[in-house]
Amino acid sequence: DVSLTVSPILDSEGRVVAVSKVARDISQRKREEASLRESERRHGFLLMLLDALREQPDGDTIGAVCVRMLARHLEVERCYVAQLSRPYNLARMIAEHRGGNLPPVYGKEGELSLSAFPACVQRLETDPLVIGDIRVEPGFSGAERNALLALGGHVALIAAPLRSDGLNSMWVLVVGSDKPRTW
Repeated sequence: DVSLTVSPILDSEGRVVAVSKVARDISQRKREEASLRESERRHGFLLMLLDALREQPDGDTIGAVCVRMLARHLEVERCYVAQLSRPYNLARMIAEHRGGNLPPVYGKEGELSLSAFPACVQRLETDPLVIGDIRVEPGFSGAERNALLALGGHVALIAAPLRSDGLNSMWVLVVGSDKPRTW
């Protein structure tokens, strides 16, 4: 991005005899302005979220409101909180928001076997999981890719550990999109 300033140069009688041009690279300023706008947007969302959560009567409602608002804010099809139980190799749904005609991630029982997702679980032990497109993401078997895709709304996803008891359980926030995405 360039800012161009053009100024006339006048003679003693006020006639234009030349033109002065100054070009300035304003790329950095534009990036900083965009970054500031994005920061303000995130802060505004957090304030709205906190206001909405304060009004809720219990943990279940707080979870439902939180995942719904986050899904809308991030413009994703799926957002949920799950509790991963290592001893039972199961994930249990805590709260879920899904758009369109997506089925529940965890079926009617509210649970899902973790055995189909070994790389996901292993990576979540140490770091958030950020995937732009599971179809080409390295480190996943074909079976695990297919299992994620079969859930619907998991072409791109972020899974962030929220809390762990260190041994048996981990609570995870998952945000998923049915299209590839740069997070």
